Amino acid sequence: MKRYIILLFALLAIHVACATSSTGTATAATKTEADNAYQQKDYPRAVGLYEKFLKEHPTSASAHYNLGNCYYRLQNYPQAVLHYERALKYNPADDDARFNLSLVRTKTEDQFGEAGEMFFVRWVKQLCDQATADTWAVWGLVLFGLSLCALLVYLFSRPLLLRKCCFFGAVILFAMAVSAHCFGARQHARATEPQRAVVMQTCPLREGPSDTAKGSFDLHPGTAVRLVDTSIRGWIQVELSDGRTGWIEAGKATIV
Repeated sequence: MKRYIILLFALLAIHVACATSSTGTATAATKTEADNAYQQKDYPRAVGLYEKFLKEHPTSASAHYNLGNCYYRLQNYPQAVLHYERALKYNPADDDARFNLSLVRTKTEDQFGEAGEMFFVRWVKQLCDQATADTWAVWGLVLFGLSLCALLVYLFSRPLLLRKCCFFGAVILFAMAVSAHCFGARQHARATEPQRAVVMQTCPLREGPSDTAKGSFDLHPGTAVRLVDTSIRGWIQVELSDGRTGWIEAGKATIV
């Protein structure tokens, strides 16, 4: 009896493994077909294949990037903005996606300026965007380990100059490790929490979450906004790139 139970579990394990393998092979084939269609400039077919692949792998930055390129070629600029934004959400170090996003924004109707920032704030954000959350986590561990090594040398060495160098080195390395951890936490939140949206239908930017609230002006498809408040059903408070805020209907925008 025990032998039959073991055999049954073994067959179930083999079945699950085969099913998982076949699913992985199928999605990989879909990605390959999409890439081939994209390279052959068959953009409508590539769009369908990339959309199918992203249902199984929604965090694939490269697929979002290529899909954004397809939509750009098809002159569907709002969808292109959406997928470039998603490519940067999952891979903030993708300079090609950042460049293409800035390019496609010139094709949209709304052209807002950028809110003023201190140069060091902008520099820190640019530095943070040079790597993903996982990469910053690795750097944080490496720097923390190096700081511990420097501390050990400081504690057990005798030469005064060496002790001073190791002490200050340990402090600097520890500060860098903490910074890397903070950058990683920021990138993790960016990749896992809804922080941005793209307007897909023309809608008024209202002063409050109500149809009767005064509308400041209309937002048009392709405008990317930062989410401020999503607690009110059917409405989201958004911030434009120039710092102005307002409310729009939730159904008029797609979360990045």
